[in-house]
Parts: sequence; structure tokens; C-alpha cells
Amino acid sequence: MPTISLVAGFISWQAVVMSHRFNLLLVPAPIEVVGAMEKIITSQIGIGHILGTLARAGVGLMVGTALGIISGVVMAIQRPVRQVAWGWVEFVRSIPAPALMPLSLLLWGVGELSKIILIIVIVALLMIVNTVSAIDNRSPLRQMVGLSLGFKKFELWRRVMLPEALPQLSTGFRLAISLALIITVVSEMVMGTSHGIGRAILDAELTYETPTMYAYIILAGLIGYGANAIYNYFEQKYIHWKGK
Repeated sequence: MPTISLVAGFISWQAVVMSHRFNLLLVPAPIEVVGAMEKIITSQIGIGHILGTLARAGVGLMVGTALGIISGVVMAIQRPVRQVAWGWVEFVRSIPAPALMPLSLLLWGVGELSKIILIIVIVALLMIVNTVSAIDNRSPLRQMVGLSLGFKKFELWRRVMLPEALPQLSTGFRLAISLALIITVVSEMVMGTSHGIGRAILDAELTYETPTMYAYIILAGLIGYGANAIYNYFEQKYIHWKGK
């Protein structure tokens, strides 16, 4: 079914091009976009743009997730810490990420650090909220069963509370994957860089290389879709009790 939908989409796209209702400079033919995509993935420059985006998103995602989970656990367990920090978490999380980009540039400069720190902050805030929620919503009944079985504190966390929290943490991480990629591409456009999918899209748009622009946009979507599909596979394999 996805294949049929994809083919239908390309046929519709080609039909729109053949109708001559749009300028070919603005809406190129699918075959031109496919050709541009082939050039991208077979050229050193194109691969450099893709790897640059993957590196930034990957580092920001991993570090942000780790910091978010650790901070979330501390806030969930230590109520005084949560009372002090939670308002700031909600406030900063409510600020649109693009609005934080100028601040990140001022604080960390125009290099890689400003982009990566921004990704880390956005991902960490998402994971803090999911971690606190996962711990708050734990089942008292399961804890009582664990205590009745003689589980010590560490064993109770490992065998009862952690497995119970993992599904929601996993959902948060899936959202973080897409969010990290989005913030990375936007930051490459707004904050400037020599390589990255966002920079390539902007350069292609400014020089009216629309097939290349479309190709990079589609590649960004394929990367996000592929990352989520791969994670979904491992999630179903290792967190098989999710939703049960």
C-alpha cells in the first residue's frame, strides 16, 4: 500500500507538471528531482551536507536525551528541586526554538557549539517532561507487589519502575528524533554553516536550483522517516510490553 501511494503521488506530480499550470522553475518534473538526488548522494559535497546534519542532530539528540532523563529523574524524586526548576522548564519549553537561535549565537558564537547546544536544550526539555510524567504515573500497586516480593530499593527500580517508565520514555525519544532533525535543519538555515542539509536547501533556493532544493527536502524527510522506522523496529523488539 505505501508503494502504491508513492507511485500515485509521483504520477500526480508529473500530471501537475504536464498541465503547465505552474512554472517549471518553481515545480520541476519528478525525474529532474530524482536526477538531482542521485547527484547529491554520489557527490562528496552532497554526502558532506548529509553527514554534517546527521552529526549535529545525533550529538544533540544523545546528549540532550541523557541530560533530560537524568534531570527528570532528579526532579521526580526530589520535590524541592522540582518546585524550583519546573516553572523554568515549562517556560523555556514554551519558547519557539527559532526564537532561541539569536540568543544561542550571542552566547556561543557562530560555530558548531551554538547549534549543538540549542539542540541539546530543546531535546533535554522534552525528555525532562516525559521522564517526570513517566515516574509520576507509575502504578502504586506494582510497587506494593514488588515490595511484597522482597525487592530492595535498587531492585524495585530495576525490575518494576524502570520497565513501567520505559514505554513513555521511548515515546518521548521518538519525538526527540524528529525534533532534533527539525532544529538541526532550521539552525543550519538561520545560524549559518558551511555544510548541512539546511544550508544546501537555502543555497539551492537562492540560486533557483529548484530540483536540487526539492531533492534535499525529500532527503531530509527520508532521513527522518528512516530514523523513526529503525527506532520503531528496535522499540517493538525490546520494549514489547508497550501498550499492553
